[in-house]
Amino acid sequence: MSIGRRREVLVSCPDESREKDTPPMTKLIKKLAGDRSGATAIEYGLIAAFIAVALAAALPNVRTSLTETFGTIQGGLDTAQAD
Repeated sequence: MSIGRRREVLVSCPDESREKDTPPMTKLIKKLAGDRSGATAIEYGLIAAFIAVALAAALPNVRTSLTETFGTIQGGLDTAQAD
């Protein structure tokens, strides 16, 4: 080894060398797979959808029940008005 010659030692991390060789589409897919920010929004959307389905199933029963209740009230009022 001579004094005038400079010797360079390259120290590289295995992840950095792999990242340079990784195609852009693979990087994008890995980035999207690791991103969890939209998961909560999707969960809230699913909860809202289940509530909507439950309401749609329950509303015909509620409508029938309300119709009967108001029919009974109207009958009572008609009877009271006739007296």
